[in-house]
Amino acid sequence: MAFPVAHVLTYHRWWVPVGAVVLTGLPVVVERLRRRPGLTGVVTFVLRRFGYVVGAVALVVAALVATPWVPLERIGTDEPFEGYVMETSPGFLKVLGAQEREFRILRAEDVRSRTELADH
Repeated sequence: MAFPVAHVLTYHRWWVPVGAVVLTGLPVVVERLRRRPGLTGVVTFVLRRFGYVVGAVALVVAALVATPWVPLERIGTDEPFEGYVMETSPGFLKVLGAQEREFRILRAEDVRSRTELADH
């Protein structure tokens, strides 16, 4: 419950809880349709292809989206730069540079500040 609330309040992503409800209810609706007489063949035909369609759409979206799904940050070091923090390990940060698109591994003690930049 905390995940959808956090996304709605922080990022104004109202579609996250709506999508969760739809995805939760979808199997129930499909199962009820499958049990209705006369619709079994049609529903089975659609369901067998549904996984392929969802997989194909996911691959197309992944190929077209150029921005990582983490916020852009200004990282304060000796030479400040903008990037996407992809992972924080104990003592280290893995950052994808916004301009050069190269990974940097920074020691946590070298990072003086991290400021999230609004919708760049």
